Formats: sequence, structure tokens, C-alpha cells
Amino acid sequence: MKFGGGLLLAMLLAVIIIFVLLFVKSGEKSYVAAAGEALAEAGAATTSANLAQLEKAVLSFVAGEGRSPASWKEMRSLRYFLTGAIDGWGRGIRYEKTSESGFRLVSAGQDGRFDTADDMAVED
Repeated sequence: MKFGGGLLLAMLLAVIIIFVLLFVKSGEKSYVAAAGEALAEAGAATTSANLAQLEKAVLSFVAGEGRSPASWKEMRSLRYFLTGAIDGWGRGIRYEKTSESGFRLVSAGQDGRFDTADDMAVED
């Protein structure tokens, strides 16, 4: 069965119209924009939860060892935590030792770059 050029063009136009009707609504957020915002909110919520869990692990290390760890590697080697230190976007959370018993945990945030406005941090 052969399709004529006009029929193929009409089918393509129909697909484009359906796409526009489904994903772009005037005066409202599109489904794509709403999904992007939901993904950003989920990433931030997951990062907050991960930072809180990692903060507890570091505080446990400080209580047990009398000092803050030198690195994530040291904490893993002493089995204070076994999972990865990742944020809600799948990137590593940075550990910074700020004093003998102080520390800072930093996620680069949604943009994936440290030292920008969307960074998320916990400091003790």
C-alpha cells in the first residue's frame, strides 16, 4: 500500500497539532515545565534527606573518634557509612573539614556546579 505525499504530510501535521495540544497550553505551565519543576523539587528534597543522614554519620564519627574525619574515605574505611555520598541529582556531596571537630557538607545543587546560588549545605 502506497501513501501519497499529501497523506503523509497530513499525518505529520496531525501529529504536530496533537503534540501542541498535549504539551503546550496557553496561560498555563506546560506538562514539560511542570515535570521539570517536580524533578527539581524531588532532587532538592532527596538532597536534604541525604545531607541529614550524612551529617548524622559524621557526628557519630566525631563522637566516636573525638575529631572530624579527614575524608569520606576515612569514614567508609571505619564503616561509619557504606553508601555513596550523593545528592538528589546523582552527584557527589563534598565534605570539607573546617576544624578539629567541625565540618561542612555541600551539594552542588541542580546546576551541578559548586559555589553557585543553588548549592545546598550543612555545617557543624
